[in-house]
Amino acid sequence: MVMDDIMAAIGAEPVDWGFKTECCGASHVVTKPDIGKKMVRDILQNALVSGAEAIVSACPLCMLNLDMRQKQINAKWGTNFNIPIYYFTELMALAFGYSFKDVGVPRHFVPAEKLLQDVFNRGARREGA
Repeated sequence: MVMDDIMAAIGAEPVDWGFKTECCGASHVVTKPDIGKKMVRDILQNALVSGAEAIVSACPLCMLNLDMRQKQINAKWGTNFNIPIYYFTELMALAFGYSFKDVGVPRHFVPAEKLLQDVFNRGARREGA
């Protein structure tokens, strides 16, 4: 719940979902690729079913694994995942005024800027309304 509280404090809308604390199997992708990729697929699928627009992680291995494996997962299972994955400190830095470039958002494997821009625009419209 701490991650939810931090994200809510910076303006995100946390989603309650069953895989919130599920391991992505980062090391399994190397040693047992089929098991590891299935773990990643299950997390991504559950996030979508739960209505999440993105996944925020407190584990750098999960952030990287969930971000960089989506293309492989899509090829293996015929899915179409395109879910931005963020490390929680990226979103905190953005909330504190740093730019996408400063934070490294353009370096993500899954494009991650558009969702953030859309979220910032929604927030600006609400404040101006």
